[in-house]
Amino acid sequence: MAIIIPFKAYRPAKGMEADIAALPYDVYNREEAVEVVKNNPKSFLAIDRAETQFGPETDTYAPEVYAKAKEMMWQ
Repeated sequence: MAIIIPFKAYRPAKGMEADIAALPYDVYNREEAVEVVKNNPKSFLAIDRAETQFGPETDTYAPEVYAKAKEMMWQ
């Protein structure tokens, strides 16, 4: 039998839904993600694809990318 455990979800403040919503992170390549985040910095994609906060020389899976995503999530 499956065990179902509820959890608290993060939800945008009223009126911010359109600014925060984004397609799934794997729909975009890195260049597309950078462009979307540049045009809408409040998008959750900025956290999902935190490498958009760094130059193209930074590895997508570098530790500093994960640290940046954590930092941005708690802001």
